[in-house]
Amino acid sequence: MTRIFSRSEISKALELNGCRSKARDQINKRMDEIRSQFITPITGQQMIYMAKEAEALAYVAASVEPSTETGWEQDYPFIAGEVGSTGSSAYEVAQVFMNLASQWRYIGAQLEKVRIETLQAVGLAQSQADIDAALSQFEAALGGLGG
Repeated sequence: MTRIFSRSEISKALELNGCRSKARDQINKRMDEIRSQFITPITGQQMIYMAKEAEALAYVAASVEPSTETGWEQDYPFIAGEVGSTGSSAYEVAQVFMNLASQWRYIGAQLEKVRIETLQAVGLAQSQADIDAALSQFEAALGGLGG
């Protein structure tokens, strides 16, 4: 007599949860690769980008006229440090910082939307086929963003 063993619902759910976890890791790793095309992936660099943007916004809002007497370099060290390389004046450097932040905000928001939607689809997946479909849609969406 042949016995037929069927897997329990718990066993199936555990396997699916493992597949979901692997898919989430894959999504986040791939997103890290894509983001690295747009921002420098060194430790702490994101904080520097945010500080540069904040400094540039404050500089432009204050309408500072740089001079050695005002000590503006202490208030705007990132801008002061890049005058002559990133731009020929403090105002040009501030503009570059703001433009780069704006460009990143645009692409970053699009990438994050795709990542979150895919993670949600994986979380709701009822099978490995659903997970595979979500991952395929993820890659297609990244391709549409230039990734």
